[in-house]
Amino acid sequence: MSKDSNIEWTGNTWPIVTGCDPDSDGCANCYAVLESWIHSHHPNPKISDVFAGTVRKSTNGKLQWTGHINLQPQRLKWILEWGNWEKPELVFVANLGDLFHEKVPFDFIDEAVAYMIIARWNIYQILTKRPEIMHQYFTSPDRLQKIQSALVKAKSEILETKLTKRVRKLVEESCRFLEETELKLPIRENQ
Repeated sequence: MSKDSNIEWTGNTWPIVTGCDPDSDGCANCYAVLESWIHSHHPNPKISDVFAGTVRKSTNGKLQWTGHINLQPQRLKWILEWGNWEKPELVFVANLGDLFHEKVPFDFIDEAVAYMIIARWNIYQILTKRPEIMHQYFTSPDRLQKIQSALVKAKSEILETKLTKRVRKLVEESCRFLEETELKLPIRENQ
């Protein structure tokens, strides 16, 4: 459920959003609904609370998303501990939900993107069934300023916490690079 995933096409999973609801025919075979059901019944409340209310069992015994979304801001810092410049990690973002679900506030996505920018030594995989929301997010006129504000907030929160020497060095290098570089979003409209 985080570092060293069993999913063959990724290295790690970063479940910062849990819960979803069906959005296409492909959702009929969603692995995440079963994983969320199992975790929501875990005896440890630190695990089960993360998935509370996200899945229900119908009268025919089929598992269904409830549409309830839980955000996990306490997990944003996880990626700081994974990988380094020489050996980046492949990270599947929001593997048990959809980062671009309509119930996920853009402010939370700003924070997630800020952490991805700070821990930019890793490689991020963001899958969504809602590309129109993803497009709206990245092309909104004030997005860059909001991400920059989230970066400032994340940097101060990160550097105020106790970090290992290795992680502090990685974060400081990344922040120094960001201060020296103009942040640009490489999003282009299709012609």
